Parts: sequence; structure tokens; C-alpha cells
Amino acid sequence: MSQPWRHGASALIGALLAVTPISSPASADETPVRGGTLIYGINSGDPPTYDCHQSALFPIIHLLSPHYSNLLRIDTRNYPKLIGDLAESWTLSPDAKVYTFRLRANVKFHDGSPFSA
Repeated sequence: MSQPWRHGASALIGALLAVTPISSPASADETPVRGGTLIYGINSGDPPTYDCHQSALFPIIHLLSPHYSNLLRIDTRNYPKLIGDLAESWTLSPDAKVYTFRLRANVKFHDGSPFSA
């Protein structure tokens, strides 16, 4: 048994696709504009904790990462390059099994105690 509404819906979808403009990628001669504000949403509600080590929720990383230092960070301008955060430098053993990190001096935890290995 034929369903006449299907033909009308198909025609409507086809017409919408025919008149919907498709944006083209930016041309190579356009210069990116630096600065401004990026606003984005994270659908997590209030975090259950502000201790990122006690949470298994991925969105917690976005909420809390500005408040934590890491040994290394991803260099966002040169992804996937790594840059030091608490590590000043690091070396890798010839067998690629041991990393040796030189830690930054004079770093303190939130309670004032010195950062150390």
C-alpha cells in the first residue's frame, strides 16, 4: 500500500537541500583574527567534587584543568607536541622504557609545601 505523504516529504526534503547554501572553506589568503572570547558549554551540571582525582567524569577535566599543573602539557599551538609544565626538561632512555624528568624549582603546592618527586 502506497503512502502518499512520503512522496510529499521526499519532495520537500529535496527542495530544501536544493536551496540550502553550502558554505565554502575559508580561502588561503584570509588572515585568522587573534583574540576575542570563546564561550562553550559543558553538560555536566555542578561537579560532584573539585578533586579531579576523585571523579571519573570527563567534563571535570575542562572545569578543573586551569587549576592544576601537570608534569607535561600539550602545546595547543603545535599539537601534538608536548611542552613542560612542572617538568623543565626530560630524557628518554635508549630502550624507551625510562623517562627522567627535571622538575621546576621553587614550585609550591596550594598549602605552601614544596613540590618534589
